Amino acid sequence: MAVATTLGDSRLAKPRRPIPGESAEIERLSAMLTAVLSELTIVRERLDTMERLTARAGVFSLDDIEAFEPTADETKARDAIRQRQIAKVFRILRDDAERQAAVLERRRKPEDSEADQIIAAEVA
Repeated sequence: MAVATTLGDSRLAKPRRPIPGESAEIERLSAMLTAVLSELTIVRERLDTMERLTARAGVFSLDDIEAFEPTADETKARDAIRQRQIAKVFRILRDDAERQAAVLERRRKPEDSEADQIIAAEVA
């Protein structure tokens, strides 16, 4: 069984064509969903391959998989993978927020900066 490992694989979800008049938010969410689906498709196929190969070889059964409890180090490694995946999926929103913040910073007037400093000093 061949496993999808590249974004060029025809079995993976591809970004859809933009719809005229569609909001930027919908386009971003669509791109995020496509990225998640692509990753999930690859992982699910690889997992299915591993489960079938190990069951055929008598290495372990599906019941062994269900009963598995990771060690603390394994849990830490899984958490790191999860965080990388979350960052990858939400990259679109993060990049957009950073661009918007940069635009706002460039538009900011010098007196705004002074007013912010006065307010910050009064609050402190």
